[in-house]
Amino acid sequence: MCTGLQKVQKWEAGPIGSINRSIKNLLLSSVYDMSIKQNKFWPYGIICVFVIKRSKMKQFTYSFFLFLVFLLSFSSCKSSFTKEDRSKLVDLQEQMNQQGFEFEADAVLPFNTQALNNVANDLLLRSGNNAVRIDVQGDQYSLKIVGKEGRFSLPFYGERRMSGGYGTDTGFNFTADIKNIKSSINEKKGYLSYEFTTRNDTETLDVELQIYQPNNVKLHINSSQRTFMKYEGRLKWLEIEEE
Repeated sequence: MCTGLQKVQKWEAGPIGSINRSIKNLLLSSVYDMSIKQNKFWPYGIICVFVIKRSKMKQFTYSFFLFLVFLLSFSSCKSSFTKEDRSKLVDLQEQMNQQGFEFEADAVLPFNTQALNNVANDLLLRSGNNAVRIDVQGDQYSLKIVGKEGRFSLPFYGERRMSGGYGTDTGFNFTADIKNIKSSINEKKGYLSYEFTTRNDTETLDVELQIYQPNNVKLHINSSQRTFMKYEGRLKWLEIEEE
């Protein structure tokens, strides 16, 4: 009678074992090419190579499953950002440097705090909104950039970290010079970043526009005196004023 070990050895030496060894070598070659040779996701590739090489033939199903998981992860994580996408963002970047533009807000996404939730939800639920997302489409809230000047007309929903001279105006409603302008393309996340800083009396604002497409733009405002604000909207070009 064959012992369990002898059965395994016979199984590994037989035609099925030969096929599995061929598949194992193919997997090793594929993982090496995708992760190590191309210098992408190499830590995961090394793990897969180690597990596949160490696995027994009866554990091969697990190794094959691990490879499939790695392959799916590689496919999903691989950036879909193409040369055409980059070219479009480069064109946007150049136009933003030369022409005035306007961000039109469609939605406000305040920084979620318990205090805001307690006050806002009762009021906002009546209009179909909530403290997480507030629809402002058609309310003409905007941020205009003309040269090195920013014209803010945006609502604010949140908390103040310290008192300031806002009076009855609780939003971002002011015009001021913008400084430290930086423009760059984030290829990993697929957007054009346009950043600057500005001041409203004693308040300092760090502002970033993330432009995926002209009709898909996110605006982030980080204030020295208020909680973080995020807006979603669209970009449109301002007419060039004739001299």
